Amino acid sequence: MDFSTVISNMSEAFFHIVKAPFQNIEIWWYLFPILALWFTLEFYFGIYKSESMGWNTALGNSFSFAWVNIEGMRVLFEKGLELFWLRFSVLFLAISYSILIIYLVFTHKIKDKYAFLAASPHLTYYLSAVSILWMHGVLDLSIWVIIDLIIILLITILIFYLIKKLLPNKTSQMNNDHEYQKMGFDDNSSASVSDPFASSTSPTAATTSNSEETGSPMDFMNFK
Repeated sequence: MDFSTVISNMSEAFFHIVKAPFQNIEIWWYLFPILALWFTLEFYFGIYKSESMGWNTALGNSFSFAWVNIEGMRVLFEKGLELFWLRFSVLFLAISYSILIIYLVFTHKIKDKYAFLAASPHLTYYLSAVSILWMHGVLDLSIWVIIDLIIILLITILIFYLIKKLLPNKTSQMNNDHEYQKMGFDDNSSASVSDPFASSTSPTAATTSNSEETGSPMDFMNFK
């Protein structure tokens, strides 16, 4: 196979991928929330560079990926698409993968860098979009389409990386943790704010305390 044939096949597969989301407008009910959440997370971490992906974000990404594939399973049984068992096998593996990641992330039984990579927005939401297109029958997977999908994923990761570098760093002007520390709600600070009712002992209170300590057991009868 010569180089021109490879380029021709890859170009044809690329245009097939580009046209797939517009063959059935109804799939945008599923596709739009996934893409919107994906892009929002990418731009958020690009703007707030001091923040990084956490366990809760990884857990949410895993649940989103599981939901998309469970929905794809419903569509598969409802419409009885071609290559039923192939689609079923792929969806079963995808659901199993998402359940495994949910378990590992929830229990912290894996190092954070590996968990965040397995549940990264790049991977989970991109594969979710591909799953939506494939399970609704608007995207036909061939070897050339799969190659193009991998290339598109790598290019997308590179584009988001460059965008994050170009976006200005923004920090919150109202740091809640700092404000709590100033107000004395920091648990690690034992003397952040003095208690006006416990800062000093009044002479009356001291006298009362002393009398209570030195009085007889019948002093409770004395009301003076």
